[in-house]
Amino acid sequence: MSYPIISSYFNLGKIKSISVKITCPGNDNYGTGTLIKDDGYFYVLTAAHVIMNGNVPFDIEEIKIEGFWSQNARIIKGVKVEKTNPAPDKDYAIIRVDEPEGCTFDFDNCLLVVKECEETFPYRSYGFSKGGGLSGRVRELDYQGSGKWKVKDEISTVGLSIDDVMRGQSGAGVFATDRNRLYLVGFVKSTVNDGDLHDDISVQPMSVFNYEWKTNWYDNIEAAYGVPMAMSRPIIIAKNPISCEDKIVY
Repeated sequence: MSYPIISSYFNLGKIKSISVKITCPGNDNYGTGTLIKDDGYFYVLTAAHVIMNGNVPFDIEEIKIEGFWSQNARIIKGVKVEKTNPAPDKDYAIIRVDEPEGCTFDFDNCLLVVKECEETFPYRSYGFSKGGGLSGRVRELDYQGSGKWKVKDEISTVGLSIDDVMRGQSGAGVFATDRNRLYLVGFVKSTVNDGDLHDDISVQPMSVFNYEWKTNWYDNIEAAYGVPMAMSRPIIIAKNPISCEDKIVY
């Protein structure tokens, strides 16, 4: 089955609107997470090591999460660490948060979670590097199969060390996109220092999250592609004042 829209369309605006910056105490404790909605509640998904203080998570007062869907950073409130698994083959964290103020992303219609990656599609991540402020950095990723990933685009440091630039990618969501939707397929676990540009990257599939989600997570993109959009807005029957006929208003 082919997916020409996914193969050709990159929806940066939607990716930016659900990508958040995570900062904890210390010089090197920062990374990226992805906002999702499940059964009316909001969560940030990230790599466990981004929020770990040794073998345990930082206190919730020390975990700062910021969204950048407007001109100013928005602090996300109500942080509660639901679950972490820092094991090297898992490395995930689930953080429950309050509904993010000012975020207009349509979680009900525009985000589908896919458990496994496929080699067919172009993927991208959006992560916040050290000192990056409001702007994150897009990475185009190439999945080469058998868990092996490469950063395809040139890595520009712009005054930062390569370590600082790439470290902020930890926890960043990995997406395929089409015109209307994001398909969240994984998250960045780490970059691999191979002695040059850190272009080898480790990505965990969404299937590593062991949690009782209420919203359906799809086995692969084929299962998710073409799923009809939900009717998330209420339907109101209004009367046309001229014709006196009833009409549907969304």
